[in-house]
Amino acid sequence: MRTDPETEATAYGVGIGIVLIQACVLFPGALACVVLLLPLVLPLLALGLVAALVAAPIYAVRRLVAWARSGSTRVSAATSPSYLSPRSSA
Repeated sequence: MRTDPETEATAYGVGIGIVLIQACVLFPGALACVVLLLPLVLPLLALGLVAALVAAPIYAVRRLVAWARSGSTRVSAATSPSYLSPRSSA
């Protein structure tokens, strides 16, 4: 059976919704608290998503440059004299 990401995301969303409703049934007043906190939490989530989308390419470029620099200065173990000679106890 093949699944696509859209149906998996929908399944996770439905599952989270069911768990949330069940938790709200167990704790009286939890649903009202969740509904009242949504206007405070949603803008923070949106800002976090925007910050992640802006920072991800910058982070990726910095990692790529660091990887390229470390690859050019790396010495292989076969040609390094410190790996070929035995350690001295001095």
